[in-house]
Amino acid sequence: FGPGEHNLASEQGITTQGPVPLHPLADVTFRSQYVGLGSGFSVAVGASFHARTEAVSCTLSSDAEPTAASGTAQTASSDLEWEAETFGGPELIVQLSELPLWVRNRLAALGIDLDTAGHALFDAQGRWLVFETAQALGTTDRNGVGDIYRLDLLADTLALLSRNPQGAAGNGPSGYPAADALGEWVLFQSNADDLVGDDANDATDIFLYDVALGETIRITSGAAQDSKHPALDATGEDLVYDQRGEDGLRHILINKLWSAMPAEPISMVEDGDDRIFDNHHPAISADGRFVAYLEEDESGGKGTCGLHLYDRTRNLYERQPCPEGLEAASETTRPEFSADGMQVYWHISGLDDPVVIINPLEEMQSEVAR
Repeated sequence: FGPGEHNLASEQGITTQGPVPLHPLADVTFRSQYVGLGSGFSVAVGASFHARTEAVSCTLSSDAEPTAASGTAQTASSDLEWEAETFGGPELIVQLSELPLWVRNRLAALGIDLDTAGHALFDAQGRWLVFETAQALGTTDRNGVGDIYRLDLLADTLALLSRNPQGAAGNGPSGYPAADALGEWVLFQSNADDLVGDDANDATDIFLYDVALGETIRITSGAAQDSKHPALDATGEDLVYDQRGEDGLRHILINKLWSAMPAEPISMVEDGDDRIFDNHHPAISADGRFVAYLEEDESGGKGTCGLHLYDRTRNLYERQPCPEGLEAASETTRPEFSADGMQVYWHISGLDDPVVIINPLEEMQSEVAR
């Protein structure tokens, strides 16, 4: 429920199931003989909730909108539609100035400099924000480099995630966060070697922070070379990232986080024309079906930029040249799929609007369906 007054009534009962957040300035009243609140019901600071257990007589008005007999109760249809449309992974925010005003005000109240923070992930339902910043936001952050923080917008608490077992910020820079739809599992890359024990590979690794347990896991524990640019599907099951091999080229790997299977490469190392590819900066759709990444043709030192899309369900690949503007920024871009998987947004630092690529594999599937 967004800001404003919302009144719901039922003759039988009102229960909630799954995430039902009340945003700041929301004033919500439930009226029924029975009111049951599920575990996902949450009230943000600055919101109010009232439950009135009483007999209610409801009638159906001529315009087919459900109302209470008193005429004061209405379903918050616009809010329900908004939640359904935006369910999926968190939104990537390149410039924190694009955040809603109430979130920016919350960050300002905590003394967070919006200009120094980046790679922010904003929960579609406004419950949390994960971001990267080099600003020291507490006495435990003294490393002077980038770290990962998570702001719980309902509890109004800020937590340092890129921390060692003693609670201090890691001894190296951390960045490029990714998260599942609930924000309970946060992935990030880090050069720190003290976030977990036995980290002696002298390489950038991918780490997972379990918010509920407060524990950090090194995902790329067997890697000898740098692993970077993690991307996670909405369920938190499939992780993709790039990893440099012994040949010096990067490969796209997919890791099913909660299975015993090792990470598998899904990118093309070379093709039938003896072209060799350096693959990097992957993205994965919210449902985990589509993967997109960049490939550089390194044959003869050309370094030509290409875009590769992969449909995991039908095992189909689609390749096309990088559009204008993306080739020059291929090492600094960050991609994300639209919520429906039909487009890939390539965010480039310094540009207000991303480079938008229509997912041809999704279009093919739509044609087959018709």
